[in-house]
Amino acid sequence: MLKSLCLSILFVLGYIIKLFYQILLGWWLSPLIASRTESKLKTEIRNDLSFLFEDFEAQFVPNETKSTWGKVVTLVSQNLRLEFAWDRGEYSVRISPLRGIAEWVPVEYALIAIHFEDPAISPIPQEVFSSISRISEILKPQYSQLEEAYGEDRFPTTKRALEKVQSHISAETTSRLEALKGSVIEAQYIWL
Repeated sequence: MLKSLCLSILFVLGYIIKLFYQILLGWWLSPLIASRTESKLKTEIRNDLSFLFEDFEAQFVPNETKSTWGKVVTLVSQNLRLEFAWDRGEYSVRISPLRGIAEWVPVEYALIAIHFEDPAISPIPQEVFSSISRISEILKPQYSQLEEAYGEDRFPTTKRALEKVQSHISAETTSRLEALKGSVIEAQYIWL
């Protein structure tokens, strides 16, 4: 009974503190913090991916959607839109053609699609990146090929290759989950 009363009081106190923050601080402090971290991400991108700005005339544009995953910045180059996201020390990159409907895919999928006939033999790992400089190591030598593949005349072929890659990765993920599920069931059986 006493434990239940204490939990109820803590719950109400937590709600009051959250409400107090939103009314007095959140309306101006949250956007300020978000703006600072977005600015830091942009600076990091400008420094570590300078080739995008120098060679491909990239520029930052407003984000199309509000992200719930950390901080997101979008930039455009000749044929591509790039979306860089950062959360808790991890980065991800998605790309989309500049023209037409935004068809966002992880940059790794696009690299597989433009380099390999069979996605099963791809040496390019799917990863969440630890730094912008790691992204630069992967993008810099291949970015002009991405630009060409996402050009108006070649994008239909690239899109078919991307569908093939996504299908392969989806099938691979399903088989891994099935194997994991079997391992969990086997482990439960052993413990019984």
